[in-house]
Amino acid sequence: MVKYLIGLSLALCLTGLSAQDSQQRASIMVIPSDNLLKELGCLKMIEKQGLDYPLRDYQKAFIDHADLKFVISGIKETFAEKGYPLEDLEQTLKSIQNEQSLDNLENFDYDGRALALKSARPDIVLDLTYELRDNGMTNQLIFNIEAVDAYTLKGIASASHPGIETTSNNMPKLIQEQVEQNMHNLQDLINKHFQDVAANGREISLRIVSEDDAVDDFRRDRSCGKLPMANWLPKWLKENTVGGYGKRVLNSAKELKFNHIRIPLKDENDYPISASEWSMLLSDAILEQCPNLIAIDYSSGLGEAFLVITK
Repeated sequence: MVKYLIGLSLALCLTGLSAQDSQQRASIMVIPSDNLLKELGCLKMIEKQGLDYPLRDYQKAFIDHADLKFVISGIKETFAEKGYPLEDLEQTLKSIQNEQSLDNLENFDYDGRALALKSARPDIVLDLTYELRDNGMTNQLIFNIEAVDAYTLKGIASASHPGIETTSNNMPKLIQEQVEQNMHNLQDLINKHFQDVAANGREISLRIVSEDDAVDDFRRDRSCGKLPMANWLPKWLKENTVGGYGKRVLNSAKELKFNHIRIPLKDENDYPISASEWSMLLSDAILEQCPNLIAIDYSSGLGEAFLVITK
């Protein structure tokens, strides 16, 4: 009987380990933080319509600072050993650049980070900051890694270390050693977040605005059958989201906005769904159920659906 119980316990333990090993992992992309790019001389601010925007030159960072590639590779290796799917920032940017060359685009101004995320679609971004300080006889490596949801841009967890004095100047090796020592909690929090996403849907936001006189007042005009769009839209969202439509944060004459909307993680072909792909369903529904109105998609980020209503 005792042998049977021991054998049963071992079997249950192995089953648990097997289930844990086969658990779906979030895909990861390591990206140099804006602070790191600034330190490397690869970030400058440009002004557009009175607002300052960062212009990130990742290609220059990879070309001029060889250590950066080795450091990122070391972090990726640590995650790969735990079974995380990885997306490569440098190769993604090269692919985007080649596509632009083929399309004969000249002087194309773009946000490299946003395009890389839309192209590779990682679940989690690891924002990397590090500095190797020369203390004379010794060196001190300071690093910080912040895990960010690529769709909501919300911070999930972080791992950092103030640096241990050492005589080594092998930065990739030093950061890999320190990352491994501080990785357990970071990975646990990433896994917890992604389990919630897989079970309850991916979180996005939705913004709808009226162009010119397409709709005089979302709250009054009965543009969608018997209901004004401000009433019709929540009803549609309840039927086409995971667990309801989230939170309405704006309900004005010309604009409607919802946060914390949950959409399926992947489509029927097991491909990740972005906010703009989900909002295509809403565009079709507006075309079918709201006579004389058309919804044009101006979505930008992975987790931001933005529709402009026109006639």
